[in-house]
Amino acid sequence: MFIADRGYESYLLMAQIQHDGNYFLIRAREDFGQGSMIKGYPFPRDGTFDKTVTYIYTKTQNKRTKANPELYKRVATRNSPYFINKEHPYVKMTLRFVMIVLPNGQKECLITNLPANKFPPETLKKLYCIRWKIETSFRLVKYSANLLEFHSKKIEFLQQEIWAKMIFYNFTTTITQHLRYKRDRGKYQYKPNMTNALQMCKDYLRNAKTPNDVEGHILMEMTPIRDGRSFKRDKSRHQSVFTTFRHN
Repeated sequence: MFIADRGYESYLLMAQIQHDGNYFLIRAREDFGQGSMIKGYPFPRDGTFDKTVTYIYTKTQNKRTKANPELYKRVATRNSPYFINKEHPYVKMTLRFVMIVLPNGQKECLITNLPANKFPPETLKKLYCIRWKIETSFRLVKYSANLLEFHSKKIEFLQQEIWAKMIFYNFTTTITQHLRYKRDRGKYQYKPNMTNALQMCKDYLRNAKTPNDVEGHILMEMTPIRDGRSFKRDKSRHQSVFTTFRHN
């Protein structure tokens, strides 16, 4: 099953995944504005809903497709998938639109082809939360492992930097996964502080003034696990850093 955040929702992508016999769970824009996938459908504007929509995917343009834009989703010939051809000019697809409400009151619109009888909205909400671990890993790789800034300009050197930092991140993750520590210390469960662990492993590999007991020092700074916390999204824009002033 493919789980994706906003920005990846498209009829072409979902049609290809569904035609290959796979499942998907993709978040879409929850508003009814321009560019939203739920615009044009008779969905409730307030509250939650769980609606199934059937449409026909085609690259044919005629009077029938023009007269029923809500039923026929036309794709450009240059972008048409392999399963739409002369023998199969019309491909029937089914999408399920689910609007859920988070504990903080924010709405999320999920698009999926999972059956409603086995995957109710609450189950879809839990499945989509699994994707958050991938987001936290990206954050650690970008900021703590410093994958946000590069020193090179040539393609092969950029690839070298990316692979080096990814290997370093996997090296640190392997160490933290083999640590032996008491997870329950009273009120919270605890886990290693990955930002601190990355810095400790970096100093160790550079032969800096770091004790040999890297695992012991990682265990000294553990982080409590607080499930259910949510924060307001930071929408501030970050300026690019010129190559001359980048540092490691």
